[in-house]
Amino acid sequence: MSDGLRSNFVNNKDAREIPEVKYIKIPSSSIEEIQGKVNQQITDEKKRRKIGIYLVRKYSGKKLNEIAEYYGRISDAGVSRLYLRMENERKQNRRLDELISVVEKMLNVET
Repeated sequence: MSDGLRSNFVNNKDAREIPEVKYIKIPSSSIEEIQGKVNQQITDEKKRRKIGIYLVRKYSGKKLNEIAEYYGRISDAGVSRLYLRMENERKQNRRLDELISVVEKMLNVET
């Protein structure tokens, strides 16, 4: 969505009061773009995959089955469960939160 559209609806309100505002802060990123940024920052293969799935779910706008198909070896429900686990882990693990924040900045995401 464009900045013009966002400004018409969000400018006079505190963004934290609008739950879905995070989805209009950046244009939809492709799975490949998000995973590429993750790969630049993270060397551990397992962590790359988990963080990649988490960020793709959060910022790409893709459906669960599209994400599952791209990554393979995971179901739609598995993508959803992984996302929720990563959200909780991110709240509890400052180092993980900082690592994900670096990738989000690379994607120009306002958090």
